[in-house]
Amino acid sequence: DTFESGVHPVMGQTYLNKDRKYIQPTECIGHKHFRIDVNDNLLKQEIYSFIAKGEFESGNTPRGYCHFPSDYPRQHFIQLTNEQRIMERDKSGVAKLKWIQTGKNEQLDCRKYALAMVYAYREYVEAVLKENGNLEEDAVLSWHEFWNYLEG
Repeated sequence: DTFESGVHPVMGQTYLNKDRKYIQPTECIGHKHFRIDVNDNLLKQEIYSFIAKGEFESGNTPRGYCHFPSDYPRQHFIQLTNEQRIMERDKSGVAKLKWIQTGKNEQLDCRKYALAMVYAYREYVEAVLKENGNLEEDAVLSWHEFWNYLEG
């Protein structure tokens, strides 16, 4: 599957195959493109950790720092943070963390799917670089290399 069309269906999943961390392409029978299944739990955790980051005293920003326009309304941030993780016990008594939606969360969903597509595009770029011989077959494309690739 390629990213040439710029449009890919995505679907949040609670769990992915154990060898997939953030995203998992899934074939959609009768359709040209793959659906990108995203790990809801992991991406929400990452987004919430990013939101909590501040700038360094030096003025530099840490990986994942979230920049927001100053004119975003308060409602944007309410929707972005309208889920919380709670501990629940299943029928056998095993404690598990679960996300609970506390109101509208469209902004969180949009950010989650956008972040998932960044991971998907990074995997695509890595595959293209390996196919063209510009990256060793057993190498992993670092985030630094990925952003440099996008710049030019």
